[in-house]
Amino acid sequence: MCTFRTSTGKKTGKYDVYLPDNLLSMGYANQAVDTTATHQWLQQLIPTQPETDQT
Repeated sequence: MCTFRTSTGKKTGKYDVYLPDNLLSMGYANQAVDTTATHQWLQQLIPTQPETDQT
């Protein structure tokens, strides 16, 4: 499994060589992951109403 912290190819911009790794990881993740679509997908998977115990 590849993570953003260990992924190669994060340095794509002209001045990326001067940035710390945590900022490069954040920028890479921001470009690589569609957070809005992921959030909507997770909302569909997780029930919105809490389950009640019927005992």
